[in-house]
Amino acid sequence: MDRGELTDLNAVLTTLAGLDRLYRESLTVADRHAALRQSVARLIESGVLDVAWAGEPGDGPDLTIGVTAGTRTDLLTGLPVPSGSGLTGKVYEHAAMDWVNEYATAPSITHEFDRHIQAESIQRLIAIPIVHDGRTLGVLAAGARKAGAFGDRAIEQVVAAANSAAFAVTAAERARHAAELAVHEERRRVALELHDTVGALLYAIGSGLRGLREPSAPETADRITALEAQTAEASRFLRDALRALHASPTELALTAAVHAECRALEERTAIQTHVLTLGDLPPLSREVLEPITRAVREALHNVEKHAAAQSVAVTLSATENEVVIAVTDDGTGFDPDPATAGIGLAGSAHALGAIGGALDVQANPDGGTRWRARIPR
Repeated sequence: MDRGELTDLNAVLTTLAGLDRLYRESLTVADRHAALRQSVARLIESGVLDVAWAGEPGDGPDLTIGVTAGTRTDLLTGLPVPSGSGLTGKVYEHAAMDWVNEYATAPSITHEFDRHIQAESIQRLIAIPIVHDGRTLGVLAAGARKAGAFGDRAIEQVVAAANSAAFAVTAAERARHAAELAVHEERRRVALELHDTVGALLYAIGSGLRGLREPSAPETADRITALEAQTAEASRFLRDALRALHASPTELALTAAVHAECRALEERTAIQTHVLTLGDLPPLSREVLEPITRAVREALHNVEKHAAAQSVAVTLSATENEVVIAVTDDGTGFDPDPATAGIGLAGSAHALGAIGGALDVQANPDGGTRWRARIPR
């Protein structure tokens, strides 16, 4: 393989990596929007409500109206809504349902979106936060073009649609996370296969070339030197490609690390492991990820040594303030006496405390042990 071929291959791999990233991002948007679109559409099917939309949070404090139904204009689509602004922003800020029966004159809301509401002929509007496990995932709003007051039926419909949206969006997030993890695992498998095959082959070629150098004619020695340089360059390129394939995105780093620890436990023992990720996990720095991974490894090691368990479950979740990791087994339970806890558990508690976290270990009433770590985001 000459230098030009290596450059071409590098360009191909770079392009494929970019396409892979764009493909996963498009799937994320499509899944989330499909879940919200279905919930919004249901709000206007009965005819009680005329127009509806969903506001989704971004990186900052604003919402963006990404999904609409029943609209007459495109003014609402893509509209940024700052937290606290209008009824939609107010509901997002306070995470509580609210409505106005006369939008144009309502004193309880700001009125920077009056032009948009008037263009849709909306007389009254109701909004409710989309919430799951304490996380506000967005706001669902619905309006009526006829004057009057919202009755129980309309309120019940909006509440049901918001609950449905929360479930659907959470399911879409979990499916996306599982798909991303599957991609990472496949990339890891390819990396290992390349290391075992191509890496070994390049090493053998390099060794063979070095063995031919001594009795060679000058022109042959020059050719061997060039081949050695090309082999070394191919080896460096392979190492870089393996690192890129093996590395996990920061959003997946914790999940991937926990999967690896659980997989190692299953390979050593007959204990079945299950990993469940609840919602999106935040990116974690190496300084935070390493002590968490070591603590989970120690927890699984304790299950292996002491629990006499048949299975263990690891759950990963995040709230607005913290990341929570729980390791639960079905073994013999846990002796809370600090004298028998062991230095491993104390070391984990100390390491997690150093990054602002806390560790709690308790025996379950019906058997087994629950190990739970909380780490601030």
